[in-house]
Amino acid sequence: MRAPKAPPITPIFDKSRKRWRLSIPKKYSASGKRERKFFKSKRAAEVEAERLKAMLSQWGSQSRKIPADLAQDALRAHAILLSEGFTESLSEVAQSFVKRAQERNASVPFKTAWEAYRQTRKGLSQTYLGTVERTMFKIALEIGETNLRDLTGESVEQALEKHFHIEIGIGIIEADITLDDRALR
Repeated sequence: MRAPKAPPITPIFDKSRKRWRLSIPKKYSASGKRERKFFKSKRAAEVEAERLKAMLSQWGSQSRKIPADLAQDALRAHAILLSEGFTESLSEVAQSFVKRAQERNASVPFKTAWEAYRQTRKGLSQTYLGTVERTMFKIALEIGETNLRDLTGESVEQALEKHFHIEIGIGIIEADITLDDRALR
């Protein structure tokens, strides 16, 4: 007994709609159900029919589950990973990306955190608050838009050094050594 032949996928002119109809069997459709698509020209319908047939012959019956452009994109992404020596699957890479994006979105910029901190400092002296405001204003110029998650000790130190030059002289170091020596006696 012969295997059942796949139904033909050929464009037919629909007189009532004045368009070319492509009756797509479930074997070829993305949804897994029979579909009808309409086209303005016979050529456009033929191109779509050839595309569907090529997908089926290249990717098999599973080709209808993902669009061809997505399959091509997945191949390019996989090639990029392999060229850099990574063997992780695309789903692992996607999960990692989503996790990092969620962590990044959970963080807030430094200036937002600073504003929240300021709101908790209401009862302190005006002198202290003025000093803190001047200091933080300068630091915020450098790191205000940076997410707290992305701040490093080095980036904060660079911001401080840029606006507050602190010179440590030999006399101060000598005094510290002398004090340390006295503590040891």
